[in-house]
Amino acid sequence: MHFTYRKPDSAEDLQQGDILAPTAELKALIEKYHPYYANAKFTGYLVATQSCDLVRRKDGVGAEYIGLCAIKPFTGVLDREIKKYQSSLLVAAEAIGSRSRDRVLMFIERLLNNNHPEYFYLHEDPVHGVAERSCAYLRLAISVRSEHYDVCLSSRRLALELGFQSKLGWLIGNLYSRVGTEDWAPKNKTDSEWKKLLNSILEESVAVIDDKKADAAKKKIKIEDLDGVPSEEIRNRINAVAVRNRKDEVIEIIIDQLLADDVIDKASSEKVKVRLTQNASLASVFK
Repeated sequence: MHFTYRKPDSAEDLQQGDILAPTAELKALIEKYHPYYANAKFTGYLVATQSCDLVRRKDGVGAEYIGLCAIKPFTGVLDREIKKYQSSLLVAAEAIGSRSRDRVLMFIERLLNNNHPEYFYLHEDPVHGVAERSCAYLRLAISVRSEHYDVCLSSRRLALELGFQSKLGWLIGNLYSRVGTEDWAPKNKTDSEWKKLLNSILEESVAVIDDKKADAAKKKIKIEDLDGVPSEEIRNRINAVAVRNRKDEVIEIIIDQLLADDVIDKASSEKVKVRLTQNASLASVFK
C-alpha cells in the first residue's frame, strides 16, 4: 500500500481524508442533491469534514453535514497546466517547448508532495481502490446531511495516514502554519527514483520539443494545414525545421555590431565571419 494511505477498519468512524468510491448508493444520493457531481468524470470523493465532528455518539455526530471533495483523474489537472505553455501549433503536436519542461516538472513535484493549495494528490493504488493517479479538487466541495453517514461509511475504500490527514486539514482550512508531511524523497524513494518518476509522468502526458524549432516552425507551418494530421507527424515536421545554432547567431550579432561601428566593412565581413566560425576558443564556449 502507498505510504500516504492506510486501510481503515470497517467499524472505524469516518475521518477527514477518507476516500469514498462512487458506489451505486452514494451516487444515487449525490445525484439527488448535487446532480452535477454524480457525473462519471468524478471517480470518487474525499471526506473534507474534520474527524472530530465525525465521531459517532448516541445522539448522532457533531457535524450536521458531511463535506465531500470531488476526485478526478490527475491528467485533467496536468493537462490544464500544460496548456499554459502551448501555442496552437504545440497543442496540435501534443508537445511543449523545452524551456517549459522544468516548469511543468516543478508543477508535478508540487502536486505529488501536496504543496498546491487547490488540490490533494492521490497516488494510484488499484488494489485498494484508487484506480489511477488522481486529485481531489478542494474547491469542488459538496455536502450531504449526516443522516446519510452509513452510506458514506459503506463507500469508504481507503483512509489517509495521520500526517496526510493533517496536511489535508491545513489545506482545507487555509491555515497559516505549514503542516509537514513525508515527501517522496529521500525516505520513500531515492533522489534518482524520484526524478525518474517525475520525468515518466511528464513523458506520459506530453512531448518536449526544442523551443528554437517550435519558434521557427510557427513561421513555416500553418495551423490550418494540420487538420487531421496525427500529433506524432506534426512533431516530426517541427523537428525537421532547420534552425541556426547558438554560435552562428552570436557570430551574426558580432558581425552586425562591427559593421555598425565601422570597425569592418562589408567586403571584409565574410572573412571575419569565417575566422570566427573556425575559432576553437569560441567553439568551446558553445559545447
